[in-house]
This record gives sequence, C-alpha cells and structure tokens, in this order.
Amino acid sequence: MWDSVGKIDNKTWFVAHSLGCVTILRLLAQLTVNEMPAGIILVSGFNETLPIWRQHGLSEMDTFIYPPLEMGQIVNGVKHRYVIGSLNDTIVPTELTLKLSQQLNAPFYALPDSGHFLGDDGINELPLVLQLLI
Repeated sequence: MWDSVGKIDNKTWFVAHSLGCVTILRLLAQLTVNEMPAGIILVSGFNETLPIWRQHGLSEMDTFIYPPLEMGQIVNGVKHRYVIGSLNDTIVPTELTLKLSQQLNAPFYALPDSGHFLGDDGINELPLVLQLLI
C-alpha cells in the first residue's frame, strides 16, 4: 500500500470511504507523529465489526479491525480530522461512525438521506468534502 500512497507530508490529505477509512487509519497508525498528514476526512467510517458482516457470516472481515487501533497517535499527529456519516446508512450504522468521530476527537457531520454515499443512493458528489478541504 505504501507504493500507492507515496510521500506523506504536512500538505497531504486523505479522504476515505467505509472500509477505506479503517485502512487509512491502520496506515497512519504505523507513522510517527511527525510523519502524519495534514488531515483526514472519513466518510461512513467505522472501527468495529459491522452488523451486516454478522448477518451474512462474514467473520473474515474482522481482520480489517483487529487488533484494535490505538487512536492517540493519530489524534496527536493529524491536525485536521473530520468524520461524515449518513442518518440512514444501511451498511455502516450511524452510531458506529459517530463513535469513530469520538475516538478521533473529530467533528461529526451527520447528513440526512445520504445512505452509504453510493451512486445507488443518489450520491455522485459530496460538496461537504470540498468545503472541508478548502
């Protein structure tokens, strides 16, 4: 994954969605505080087993969330942290995204009727992300 990411510095931002959020957090957990990016925006993020995994017998997905992440280094190193969730997300419950924002000490933006932020949910753009980046 490091080859795909490239050099991270204080001008780097990561924007991630769903499982990509925990993937980015795991990557950041490997960095020192001085190596952290300027910011992260996590959309429909989570850091624990999803109910949908249990419903469909997808226990192998737990490899993405175990062992549990220590968020302190990320909180101390990433200056700008934002979490966005939808109040009607049928894949990642809003409560799990809110909990992630609390773990990261990050503002939580709860959007109504955005589903899981997919094209099938009618979401092809997310202007809030651009607003947070500027």
